[in-house]
Amino acid sequence: MWWFIPHMVIPLFVGREKSIRCLEAAMDHDKKIMLVAQKDASTDEPGVNDLFTVGTVASILQMLKLPDGTVKVLVEGLQRARISTLSDNGEHFSAKAEYLESPAIEEREQEVLVRTAIGQFEGYIKLNKKIPPEVLTSLNSIDDPCTSGGYHRRAHAAEAGR
Repeated sequence: MWWFIPHMVIPLFVGREKSIRCLEAAMDHDKKIMLVAQKDASTDEPGVNDLFTVGTVASILQMLKLPDGTVKVLVEGLQRARISTLSDNGEHFSAKAEYLESPAIEEREQEVLVRTAIGQFEGYIKLNKKIPPEVLTSLNSIDDPCTSGGYHRRAHAAEAGR
């Protein structure tokens, strides 16, 4: 699994019952969800200690239950965050998160960082068939180096860890 970043809109397909119940709870509340990756993708039923603590708070734009029992959800990243508390009530995970601020960077340096990160990541996406090509559309609309660069690092690290 590759990671999700702020300002990106992307569909996700969810199959685990616990994850689906988490989405349903979010839809009944404020439609916000914390997206984090598993430490080990081969773990079928991850627990609290199997998840990274830094991820992205996202807004659920649309949720569709599919005939095979899975769910397609369209999410938009809002801001990077760190989980401060995470619990498992048996039905689904619940988390409290603290937003992470982007460091201040001079405008010229920011432009160079964004161009460099996007250029490198475009090449990576073209070689990696597991990342949908529409990611490039979202990535090209990002002008924050902490967002685009972070995405590049996290996606590469997630693939390398498979």
